Amino acid sequence: KAVSLCLNLFPNVNSTLDMETKVLRVHKHHNIGIAISTDQGLLVPVLKNVQTLSLEKIIRSYDELIKKAKANKLEPSDLKESTVTISNFGSFGGSGRWATPVINYPEVAILALAKIQKQPMVKQDTLVIREALNISWSFDHRVVDGFLAAHFSSAFRNYLENPAQLI
Repeated sequence: KAVSLCLNLFPNVNSTLDMETKVLRVHKHHNIGIAISTDQGLLVPVLKNVQTLSLEKIIRSYDELIKKAKANKLEPSDLKESTVTISNFGSFGGSGRWATPVINYPEVAILALAKIQKQPMVKQDTLVIREALNISWSFDHRVVDGFLAAHFSSAFRNYLENPAQLI
């Protein structure tokens, strides 16, 4: 939901660049690919039209995609038309905090999420231990420059830090 809300604010992140025609196609629909590890390998089923879904519906649809992927019951249409992808490298354990996700062409952005884990932080000049979620974005800089990427990432962080905005 947070990604979709950010795509509303920064629509060029939800686009594809046709290299032959040099045309940028900004998508109205937010079709978010979700990387899921299965016995058949990594699959990326797509939550379609996320911009129209409530948070509850997104959660239910995501759970259904996971069940279908794990049971090898995804339809070909479940794996097509993503406009942005989310990957989760935090589910593999270990202490990895960062990743360099590879953009799923022809998309122009991908998000990788780490595992929420305790990390040292400074709060009001005092070292504290808090739970934190590290995120990593990759953007196609032919479309999304560093300024736009920073603003998009900041808006995403704001939604995660203020989850009431997602409802």
